[in-house]
Parts: sequence; structure tokens; C-alpha cells
Amino acid sequence: MPPASSPLSSGLPDILTNGFGGRHLSARWQQYAAAVVVVALGLGVRLMLTPQFGSGVAYLTLYPAVTVAAILGGFGPGMLAAVLSAMVAGTLWSEPTSSVEWLRS
Repeated sequence: MPPASSPLSSGLPDILTNGFGGRHLSARWQQYAAAVVVVALGLGVRLMLTPQFGSGVAYLTLYPAVTVAAILGGFGPGMLAAVLSAMVAGTLWSEPTSSVEWLRS
């Protein structure tokens, strides 16, 4: 059984709730704002790489963005970055999967 001062005593490791190694941002709004900014930067880099990669590696620069957001802000901002990244990549680089063409045959 872990001691009472252990980061696991609250149910989640401290790195998931408070960021990594003292490098996390102080105010909650700063953490979430940083998550949005990091995803926007990852999106910008990915848009610049679109002519080389096409839609083949949609999440190439968004994986590091989610990681940086989680390191800087913790679990909540990391999840926000993951959801934003999935929405952006799904909207910009995913092919449509459903069609009404099958109804005509």
C-alpha cells in the first residue's frame, strides 16, 4: 500500500493531473490556452507538409502537439488537445466513408 504522500494516493499519478516536473503552467486557463496554441502550431506545420505527404499521415505533427500539451498542462489540457487534433485531422484529411451510391445499385 503506498504511503499517504504518494502521488498515487489520489487515484491518478501526479504527472497526469498537474503536468510534468514543475514545468507546468500556473493558471488553469493558461494550460488550456497552451493546448489550443500547441494544436494550432501542429496544424500549421502539418498544412505546410501537405504537398509532400498528402492525406496519408494526417496525425504526423499532431501527436507531438498532444504530448506537449499534456506535459505542460496535465490530463485535461492533454485531452483537449487530443480531441481538437482528432477533429481537425478528421475534417481536413479524412476521406468520406459513406455514400448514397450503394442505394442506386
